[in-house]
Amino acid sequence: ANQLSVKQLDQLFGQGLNLAGGTKDEQKFAGLLVCTNLFKRTTQLEPSPSQLLALYKALGHTFLLRLLNTTSTPRTGSDHDSNENENKNENEPSKVPECSPSEVARYLLVCFCRVEELVKSHLKELVEAVPILATRLCQESCSEEELS
Repeated sequence: ANQLSVKQLDQLFGQGLNLAGGTKDEQKFAGLLVCTNLFKRTTQLEPSPSQLLALYKALGHTFLLRLLNTTSTPRTGSDHDSNENENKNENEPSKVPECSPSEVARYLLVCFCRVEELVKSHLKELVEAVPILATRLCQESCSEEELS
């Protein structure tokens, strides 16, 4: 198997953090993908609390709020056939996962809230996300009820 050493993982995570600390949302999102994919592909390690804190600080709270408020799903390729995604190969790199930016932000907030030091030092900022999160969940719940 092609496993990364801890040193390689730290080096790649650092590169992801540099991207995540960029000034443009595209850079931040790319850095986020680099960091999360490292741990997704490297099953021997989970991100440490210090790495999650560093990622939170690099991304910045306002980026997470913008991500939480985003309603569109990024797509690649053609969207002419909605059934096409049902038969997709998950290992195919050209496909974007069926996950909205808001869902990514929710997942991140859950991860960040599990880090005691981060919660203690950024509680006010994290609490700011609660009304936005509640609104988004209510909107999605109402949309699902309308469909059924």
